[in-house]
Amino acid sequence: MATAVVLIMGLLPGALRADAGVRLTANVSSTHVRVGEPFRYTVTVFSSSGSVPQPQLGALTGVDVVGRSTSQSFSFVNGSLSASSSTHYTLVARRPGTLTIPPATITVGGTLIQSNPVTVTVDTAAPTPPSPSGSGAAQAPPASGANPPAHRSSASRPDIWLELEPEKRTVFVGEALPVNIRLYSNTALAGYGLEPMTPSGFWIEEAELPKKPEVEQKTVRGQRVYSVLVRRLILFPTKPGRLTIPSQKGTIQYYVRKRQRDPFEEFFRHPFFNDPFFRDPFFDRSVLVVEETEARSKPLAITVKSLPRSRFRRNHVPVGRFTIAARLKKRTLAVNEGTTLTVTIQGRGTLQGSNIDTPPEVPGCNVFPSQTRRSFEADRNSYRGTLVAEYAVVGLAEGRYTVPPIPFTFFDPERKRYVTISSESLPFVVEGTASAAPIPGVTAQGPATPVNRITGEQKDLIDIHTEYRPRRRRRPLSSTQKILLNLLPWTLVLLSALDRRRRILLRDPAYAARVRAPARVRAALSDAVKALSSPEVSEFYRLLYLAIAEEIAAKFSVPAPSVQPERVSAILQGAVPEEKIRTIRDFLEICHRRRYSPETPERAEKKRDLETARNLVKTLGRIKVRNR
Repeated sequence: MATAVVLIMGLLPGALRADAGVRLTANVSSTHVRVGEPFRYTVTVFSSSGSVPQPQLGALTGVDVVGRSTSQSFSFVNGSLSASSSTHYTLVARRPGTLTIPPATITVGGTLIQSNPVTVTVDTAAPTPPSPSGSGAAQAPPASGANPPAHRSSASRPDIWLELEPEKRTVFVGEALPVNIRLYSNTALAGYGLEPMTPSGFWIEEAELPKKPEVEQKTVRGQRVYSVLVRRLILFPTKPGRLTIPSQKGTIQYYVRKRQRDPFEEFFRHPFFNDPFFRDPFFDRSVLVVEETEARSKPLAITVKSLPRSRFRRNHVPVGRFTIAARLKKRTLAVNEGTTLTVTIQGRGTLQGSNIDTPPEVPGCNVFPSQTRRSFEADRNSYRGTLVAEYAVVGLAEGRYTVPPIPFTFFDPERKRYVTISSESLPFVVEGTASAAPIPGVTAQGPATPVNRITGEQKDLIDIHTEYRPRRRRRPLSSTQKILLNLLPWTLVLLSALDRRRRILLRDPAYAARVRAPARVRAALSDAVKALSSPEVSEFYRLLYLAIAEEIAAKFSVPAPSVQPERVSAILQGAVPEEKIRTIRDFLEICHRRRYSPETPERAEKKRDLETARNLVKTLGRIKVRNR
């Protein structure tokens, strides 16, 4: 029986300090883990001196360290430099029970600083997925006297595939066809990415799925596998015939356990070590890694039928099952006062391109179409199309009126026939008192007098001015304007000479680099702002590195590619304070390391690095360098 999951986080202070300048914190990414499930343990060091020491982990028992990465950030606040360094450890628990991660430590000035301990209770592992050997039989746990099963090697591939699962194989033109795209695997998954799919002959709507996919266990072809709904499409065929939905392609990441090379492996194969004591997970020398494979589904053939002949086929008739409702915003009006009539149609199907069959007509009133809105919503369980049409109804004379039922026709694929539905009639009253602001161009008439519908709008009328307006005479130029006009040719000659001088100076590579460097730096920082929201971390930090390198290269007349972290001290020596040189060198090392790190920093951390790059560019721009 699975061990109950308990998470115990000690209500300790966020950090134990040695002084006001350095503090240390620790936390975990998940408070509920299973045996063999990776989780992240993060240790963060904050320092106000700009120098960040590396933390040391305590003795870990019952857990494997399968990955490690670091991230750093610097910031300038009121002229002072502060820094933080985060070390991320990927841990995998080996046995169920309560797991206590001891405090991490650092030593600053002979003083030992500790983080808070973290305690997590680990549940037993999930049911073991079937063996990928292709036999189809589930892998059973080893008997107490048998050898443990061998770990999967990198040469063996798990059984992973994608599958298209439609609700039906035969539909009508315009009928909604939900298609679920599922991912099947007999091993634990780490992530996936799907290529876009655009089938010919279909109009596509994609359903919104939960951000955290739900994993189910199913029996497929005699083996127990994991199943994940990765995409749900709502397809609407646009033409009859035999249509094909192409295969869905994707890249799948999965976990695999690999055994580490052990020089004592031959020694431990002695029969003495067949004792069950040595098969405890503590003696397991394997690690959990992530590998990648390609998967694709089979194409799917769909039969699409034409709609039956009917008098409605001349217009666009939606396919599905719908309901209609109408309502008036006000039921009591004054003469020449308007109200809003809202007609709502919704149901299982799309209403794109559809309209109300017959706009409502109310004798004794004017009805103006206002606006029409269409929408389509879909999730993992349902889908719905909506059409909202609004009309302005204006009462022209005193009396009692009724908005007649509004019809709407659609094709029901379940009953295989055309269906016409209508809304309810809506009575309303127009009282004798005229509205304070009558509508221009509308004359009140009695209810028995026939009313002509207004077909134009006031924007079609042209104002005719009958009064005479003499043309204004042009004023003569003043003396100042004449002088400026005479100086214009000389100004153009001077500007041409200056431009020619500038082009001659630009032939000097050093001068050209100094002149064009500010524009390049601004362009690099501007592109970095655009790449801030992009998942491409490498491009973002390349732009920050380029901005600093271009500024240094222009100031000190060196090629930009030669500006490397190890050469910054030699380039800036004597012109920049040693503390600033160390800050610039550390920042360039951070940019260089994060360009090739697999870890993705948070958006807030990237914004801090962008602000640091801007401050460094300003600092370098204020430095005055003599000819070297």
